[in-house]
Amino acid sequence: AAAVAGLRLEAGATPTTCDPSLPFCNASLPRAARVYNFLALANATEKAGLLFGRGVARLGVPALATGEALHGVVAGCGVDSTGRNFCPTSFPSALNLGATMNESLWTLIANQIATEARALVPGGSARFAPDINLFRDPRWGRGQEVPGEDPVLTGRYAAAFVRGLQEGEDPRFLKVIATCKHFFAYDVDAGNSTYGNHTGASYDRHSFNALVTPADLAEYYLPAWETCVKEGNPGSIMCSYNAVNGTPSCANGAYQNGLLRDTWRWGNGTDEVDNPSDPVLSPYIVSDCHAIGDLAAECDCSTPGHSYRHPGHGFAPTPSAAVELALAAGTDVNCGCYFQKYLDSAVTNGTVPSSAVDLAAGRVVNALIRTGQLDPEGQSSPYTKIPTTEVDTAHARALALEAARQIIVLLKNTPVAMRQSRDAGEKLLPLQPSGKRIAFVGPHANATQTLLSNYHGDNELVNSHSPLAAAHAAWSSATITYSPGVPNTASADTSGFPAAVATAKSADITLVFVGLTPCNGFGASNAVGCNEGESHDRNSGTVDAGKLGLPGAQQALVEAIANVTQNYVVILINGGALGVDWIAENSPAVLEAFYPGELGGDAVIDVLSGVYAPTGVLPVTIYPETFANTRPITDMSLRGGDGITHLHYNGSALWPFGFGGSYSSFVVTAPSMGASPIQISLDLDEDYETLAAERYIEVGITNVGTFPSGVNVLGFVTCDSCSADRVEFPLQRLFSFGGIPYLAPGESGNVRLQWPSVHALGVADGAGAVWLHPGEYTVHVGNPPRGRNSESAIQKTLAISMNLNAPSAVLVREALPTL
Repeated sequence: AAAVAGLRLEAGATPTTCDPSLPFCNASLPRAARVYNFLALANATEKAGLLFGRGVARLGVPALATGEALHGVVAGCGVDSTGRNFCPTSFPSALNLGATMNESLWTLIANQIATEARALVPGGSARFAPDINLFRDPRWGRGQEVPGEDPVLTGRYAAAFVRGLQEGEDPRFLKVIATCKHFFAYDVDAGNSTYGNHTGASYDRHSFNALVTPADLAEYYLPAWETCVKEGNPGSIMCSYNAVNGTPSCANGAYQNGLLRDTWRWGNGTDEVDNPSDPVLSPYIVSDCHAIGDLAAECDCSTPGHSYRHPGHGFAPTPSAAVELALAAGTDVNCGCYFQKYLDSAVTNGTVPSSAVDLAAGRVVNALIRTGQLDPEGQSSPYTKIPTTEVDTAHARALALEAARQIIVLLKNTPVAMRQSRDAGEKLLPLQPSGKRIAFVGPHANATQTLLSNYHGDNELVNSHSPLAAAHAAWSSATITYSPGVPNTASADTSGFPAAVATAKSADITLVFVGLTPCNGFGASNAVGCNEGESHDRNSGTVDAGKLGLPGAQQALVEAIANVTQNYVVILINGGALGVDWIAENSPAVLEAFYPGELGGDAVIDVLSGVYAPTGVLPVTIYPETFANTRPITDMSLRGGDGITHLHYNGSALWPFGFGGSYSSFVVTAPSMGASPIQISLDLDEDYETLAAERYIEVGITNVGTFPSGVNVLGFVTCDSCSADRVEFPLQRLFSFGGIPYLAPGESGNVRLQWPSVHALGVADGAGAVWLHPGEYTVHVGNPPRGRNSESAIQKTLAISMNLNAPSAVLVREALPTL
């Protein structure tokens, strides 16, 4: 989403005080009564204004004010009441957070973001977060905004993050309205669909029609949304730019009104007093910014002095028809200009019935009540009184650092011929920096703002916490040198190579920081040499268009360093996974740090030196560089060719989804674990969903290595009989995950995983109906069954044989609406 006037409230603004003499301001009345009282008092123009960010001053009703908060509040810095300078906390990007597999951490971060959001903008109670689309293809520019490629992981992230944003100490109110975005099947932005030797056309999200089979929708693209709705219950959902099978998302009533609200019963039961089936009490749907304009053949939101127009879907014949179609489909609020420009006239001429406006306006008023913004002064939500002293606190910084430490994934750590003062053959990491000469090389060695990913607020702290700065602070007894080698990640300039190589040659250890640079810091100009971001997929016409490897001269720089030393570590700073085949094969040690946030530089240094042992696991598959030659990014299918994502990819990944190394080693145990797998037999009936919700797998985990460390434990399921039964079960499915933050050598602990749900076991038919099939399955606890277990943190896993018994397949989800 781009910044749009009318759905933003500037920092420092305060909510309008509601008139206590008006019934809709009476906090003792049921919400439905308050909403209907407002609708009776407001005129048509006032109701319409609520749908595009205009308040009703005559009645003391504030505008619905929204903002961005994917991994921190998008806002400026300031000075609090004590005279302290502050900036909003910038946590690691969502993709990083997916690597932690830590639901408690996600909730804590979201709750701190909500605190800062209400402190910075007391009336800005709605936030466009979390982004729960799936990182299906590594070339997608916005993959850095989402927790990963897996629907179960993403669903758990959605529920945890929504709860963190919305829940606080006062259960009467939402702390912040969470907005799960972008509904649905949205994972391309802009670029060219050329791949390999195949010439493709350019594409753009504003007119892109995602062709998705009902089976892929039911198994892959929709489950995270179901979890978000049923377990998170967000106050809002944002519809996406793209169309799905010919129908633009913001005009898709079958899925917005039908699937979200009717089938999944989104928002029902949120109030014990009010009638949960009253549609006016349903949470609202907001369009992505200008997505309603995209329903027309051309979206035109130009203003004097500023041209904003682009081709759309051509789904609506006129702008007024676009407004009519959106409202009829359940899109209540327009981030953009089309409601503002065309809604009043559409109501006047009868194109849009007044009842449609009443329903949407009622949902907005309902949201304002749920956040306490329509309570009389003195009775309002405590969240409107949070001071700015709660922004950028010591707690927030500690949380940002802890998160950044947990996200780092150890991809490789092999013995080398000579390693500092240690014996030959020992692993390169962790480092012993004391008294050593350490070279920092690469365009990200001194990275600052790049560490923040996109959609971040102003941040000054990161400017003094680059990896290089953090090393100077932590390794005072080391001699540290710095030579970037290349000016930025996209540059082909090799004139800095000689200095970088000389620096490495004279060092005991060299740290090479390479990767990608995010585009579109929210509201800011693109960084020099940016490679990925909103409206910028990694096939957007640059010299490295469509490649999965390191752009510019970075690969050549790594090879030049390798020619003069074996003692080097490659640290990847990026969003989309990098096809670094040569590095995977030849470099002795590799860390994946993604975009780790304001204290990410400190976290990387802590992990390199063993102050903190790496515990992150990959939330995406890292493919070989040639993967980009096998399919266009616009191919939404999962099974074609070698397949895509860990569920269907048949090729050889550089590092698989769920992989993560450690400085120690762990084994998974169970009381009855013997030479043979544990056997479980279940009768498969229509109550399986209840059974799965009540059943757990509890395993022991022991640190059998010599280094204290935390560990993540993942649960996967495979089907052993499906191939013979001609059931198209994925290669593997994640069903749960958990972890232990710290185990000393020899220490043991327990991890509890949820039993495989229908999302983990179900197989969809051609109509999108989901079935549980009887047969033989294996539950794997520890690592992905198709992983690189010999290099993983967990060296011994647990396998459970599971038989599902039934005379025939059992239906667990009805067929999807047809388009």
